Amino acid sequence: MGPYVSADWVSGTMDAYQETGSERTNTVVEQHQFESLLATVGLTGNYSMLTDAGIFTFGGRVAYRRELLEDTSNLRVGLVSSPVTIIEGSRVSSGNPFSVVGVSENDTEGNAVIGLGTGWSNGSGQSVTLDYEANVLGNDETQHMVLLRYSNFF
Repeated sequence: MGPYVSADWVSGTMDAYQETGSERTNTVVEQHQFESLLATVGLTGNYSMLTDAGIFTFGGRVAYRRELLEDTSNLRVGLVSSPVTIIEGSRVSSGNPFSVVGVSENDTEGNAVIGLGTGWSNGSGQSVTLDYEANVLGNDETQHMVLLRYSNFF
């Protein structure tokens, strides 16, 4: 068992796109840039067992994770054409284009991280890992992740 510290930085751009195929409900989304820097500090522990079938590892971790960047940006999403039809006497026209602007904001509140994992390796380059992680956020929200990985080194 021992302490660990990590920092995960992500910076990217989501390309703009426009849906097609539906005359009245096609969506258009503007380009969106984002950036995140997560800092994690915690405790981790592992136990390994050597058998004739290979090495089996069992482990767990608890940590505190916090977003360090206050990246706030606007994201505009709209419909390609108006969903509104205006009828005035014998005249029929479409309404104004419709769009909304949402704010994309990093959650700078810290959260608890709990993880469990197991793995197997045959010592010849093949391994399998199964990992589960829960992020306990504020307001009774949680995020869950399951990872299954097979590796074969050659």
